[in-house]
Amino acid sequence: MSMSTKVLKAIEIAHRAHEGQTRKGRNAAPYIIHPVFVGIQLARLGYEEEVIIAGILHDVIEDGYSNLSRDEVKYMIKKWFGDKILKMVEDLSEPKDPSMSKEQKEKT
Repeated sequence: MSMSTKVLKAIEIAHRAHEGQTRKGRNAAPYIIHPVFVGIQLARLGYEEEVIIAGILHDVIEDGYSNLSRDEVKYMIKKWFGDKILKMVEDLSEPKDPSMSKEQKEKT
């Protein structure tokens, strides 16, 4: 089974979005491992390509691209993948709420 061009593009975007980031914890792995693992799990479970792509991109709006605004990231997702995948990624993203406490953010 070969990966589609769109899935590869999603991995590329996620990689750039999370470049230099690591996961939380003592032995923090590069962040990109998490979204790629999510995509692999979704593929293994038989989900369609659009769901796999949204899974790979699920953190780019809230945690990626420190040099871009959320709107710029959303525009990029829409440009490459369309409205449906953008909507899925938005649904998976935490709202940017400065009044939310650290505990509330951890719960989400």
